[in-house]
Amino acid sequence: MKNLFVPYLISLELKKLGYNKKGFAWYINGDNLNTELLTRIYIDESDSCEAPTYKEATDWLDLTFRVRVYTKPTVGGNFTYGIYVWLGGALGWEKYTGIVEKSFNTDAEAIVYGIEQSLKMELKLLTN
Repeated sequence: MKNLFVPYLISLELKKLGYNKKGFAWYINGDNLNTELLTRIYIDESDSCEAPTYKEATDWLDLTFRVRVYTKPTVGGNFTYGIYVWLGGALGWEKYTGIVEKSFNTDAEAIVYGIEQSLKMELKLLTN
């Protein structure tokens, strides 16, 4: 079941950016994924973070920062990722070109890398 949720380190980065939507799972004391509702009552919020699904994470990035992460299959059967950013008005969406194209064996690997890259991009923008 753990493969349905973004990894712990991505969850931490999402938390830093303001992600706090209560979901089906969360991480406690590091990389310990938990889904038992009873334990949520007793946990220290500072030692935990939400564990969104990949879809929840990409939807939140889109709605919050107007950043879209996507994956696509390649001719060789691998996957690559891309990031689009909203430029506004008539300019609309534009592919973000400040990323290195990479190839991955699975769609999940590509989306994790795409989310990581978009988080780095957002954190850099917020700290400048």
